[in-house]
Amino acid sequence: MRAIRHCAAFVAWVVLLSAFLMAAEASAQEVPFQEGEPPPAKPGEVWCLECRPAVIKTVTEQVEVRPESTYAEIVPAKFEAQAQQIQIEPEKKVAQLVPAKFETRQVTVCEKEASFAYRQIPARYETVEKEVVVKEAYTKQRLIPARYETRTEQIEICPERAEVREVHSEGIHKCYETILIPAKFATVTKRVLVEEARLEEEQVPAEKKIVCVQQCTEPARTEKVAIPAEFKTVEQVVCTEPEHYEWTTIPARFENVDKMIMVEPEKTIQRTIPAKFETVTRQELEQPERLVWVKRAKGDYSGIAECMDKYGDVPGMPSPPPDGK
Repeated sequence: MRAIRHCAAFVAWVVLLSAFLMAAEASAQEVPFQEGEPPPAKPGEVWCLECRPAVIKTVTEQVEVRPESTYAEIVPAKFEAQAQQIQIEPEKKVAQLVPAKFETRQVTVCEKEASFAYRQIPARYETVEKEVVVKEAYTKQRLIPARYETRTEQIEICPERAEVREVHSEGIHKCYETILIPAKFATVTKRVLVEEARLEEEQVPAEKKIVCVQQCTEPARTEKVAIPAEFKTVEQVVCTEPEHYEWTTIPARFENVDKMIMVEPEKTIQRTIPAKFETVTRQELEQPERLVWVKRAKGDYSGIAECMDKYGDVPGMPSPPPDGK
């Protein structure tokens, strides 16, 4: 089975190669016509100008006659009837007035309110001995004069010096000697400040004495005295229970009714209308009419007659000579 397949493939390849070679040979014997140019003829070859008719092919295709479109479709809401309890009268409260209650009782009443009185208490004094200052302490200054002393001392009135004296003279020859003369002192007496003058401060104490004085031991004051209230017992009608309202609650009233309830709201759905196509068959020019040079055997001029009838002559070429010339 596998060998048969290989053999069939080889045969198909050979047929395809043969067709390709035949087409190549046929195309080699046919050259497109160029106006004003002769055919590519070699010595001894015959080339004829032939007309190739136009090639028209039939094309079948799908043509869109209506494009795809969309539209909005509104789906209405859905309702259902459901039993529902509704309130026809709300709960309410009713007030009823209850009158006050009274009774006679013996009660203690205030005849005189409690009050306050103010009493003045005078100040209290006693005699005591007290030390008082007669004269305040003060500071007294005293001048102490400067102190001098008489002192004797020696002072130098002529300092020690050297003096040159002539001691021998003989003709022009003289001798000199340097003599040291001692210093001279004198005794003098003078006053010398030993202590400068100064001020000395002396603290004089205060002078005091004991006297008898009246001293307040307790100042005057005002004292607040409470005066108690006065009461008495009397018969009096008193309210044992004040007037008030009693509230009674009346419950709400309900009824069962059928009510339309929306179970699905209204919505919008986008619908698509598909495009519409139709099959159209038309004729299409695949290759226009053309002139070609065809290589033929000598004496074979079958194609050139048709070309002459259509064009009258070879475009751009001189007319061929008459037959036999």
